[in-house]
Amino acid sequence: MWLAKNTRALAAAGFLFPRTARPVNLFGTDVAGHHNLPWAFLDDERFDPRDGSIDELAAEIAREELPIVIVSSEDFGLSVERPAGLAALRDALEGAGYRTSVLAYLRPQRGYAHGIYTELGRQGLAIGFETFLADVVAHGEFRVGNYVVAFDYRRLLGPLVACFGRERTIVRAYRPGAPDDALPRDFLATIASGLPLNYDRLGPIARENHGSTFGDVLASQFANHAQGRRGFTTPEDLAAEAFGADAAHVLAQPFAPLGPDDAAAFSALFADSNAEIAADFDLTWGVDPPALDRPEQRTLLARAVATWTRESGS
Repeated sequence: MWLAKNTRALAAAGFLFPRTARPVNLFGTDVAGHHNLPWAFLDDERFDPRDGSIDELAAEIAREELPIVIVSSEDFGLSVERPAGLAALRDALEGAGYRTSVLAYLRPQRGYAHGIYTELGRQGLAIGFETFLADVVAHGEFRVGNYVVAFDYRRLLGPLVACFGRERTIVRAYRPGAPDDALPRDFLATIASGLPLNYDRLGPIARENHGSTFGDVLASQFANHAQGRRGFTTPEDLAAEAFGADAAHVLAQPFAPLGPDDAAAFSALFADSNAEIAADFDLTWGVDPPALDRPEQRTLLARAVATWTRESGS
């Protein structure tokens, strides 16, 4: 969103952040990434031809003739089993005369698991954390329809290297807890290719995806299971029963259910692949905040999902 908000300032400096393929008709605003492209690759029902696809993107790029083009969407990372779309995008950009590279930011898997589970809940998926976690542990990935969320990042990077080549696949570390402007500054410095850019003339950074609280996660799962129907036990009632007068404080805590022992075991699953990636891409990994034991929260979430599943008749 920050890139979209700074479209004009970036263009003045020579960076094109195309308007084509932003899902204006879905969101009612063009302050978004180019999600319509991976949605087309993935046969996602949110794809809207009115928002444009690769041909229209190429036409805009040809009109603007700026030296650097930025195409960005987190959903590109979910299309590991459908690389043909990425290849088509590469070919269109290179057909317009651009040398194309891909830039991926990777974060430690524990924080990624917390964030992905939270986002799935926001997008309407009714699922318990234990079910989600068991899938990730068993398969190194989580599947939702045509989407594959890879936790073994070799699975994510393989199709990118195959499509763009090793030298043009750039891997950077996402660093939890870094200042809000750290990643945008790193991103622009990585892609600038010597083009001068006065970063301080761009709009201010505001973190778009704030960490969710335990209460936020419960509320999402409640909404996904109940779907507006009456007769479901509320998250507040379940929390009050479990925690009494401390319920509000517990619900306000950050959602981070993997305690130290679980976090160590979870991280160990990906230690070899992370070490391989670090060596191959000269990457120094970021570090998640220390894991804290929150067994009561995790137990309540499991109980809540079981209650709502029963109440929905599933």
